[in-house]
Amino acid sequence: MREVKFIHGTIEKPEASGKNTKLVYNIYEEWERLEDLNFMVRDVVSLAGDIGFIIDKLVEIQYIHVDEIDRGFRFGDEMLTQFLHIIGAESKDTNTIILIRAAPLTLDYSEEPPKGIYEDELIRQSLWLENRGFRNIN
Repeated sequence: MREVKFIHGTIEKPEASGKNTKLVYNIYEEWERLEDLNFMVRDVVSLAGDIGFIIDKLVEIQYIHVDEIDRGFRFGDEMLTQFLHIIGAESKDTNTIILIRAAPLTLDYSEEPPKGIYEDELIRQSLWLENRGFRNIN
């Protein structure tokens, strides 16, 4: 049985002053052993199989982080646009699914943020993603 084949990488924004301004991702191109995948990827692969949808490439963006002092300069937009171009997401010839979670990042919070801050961060990230074409499927 084949092992899960994936590519892991990071795109950094060197012009940004913050050292943690980056996009981190996994690209899955083959899978047979669903138990080797995380729950979100496993659920999407299973659902696609149930409805007969063939996924050519499944991309999991683990996180997009822009340092707080660099926010508002569209660095996140630039990284996302660059990334989507690199993976060929605009191509109509492949069935690519891109997944990302909205949640406070440990890069910004050393411990679990209080409930109100957590919810505010979740809403802020969700709106940012929805304005860039992502849809909430929870």
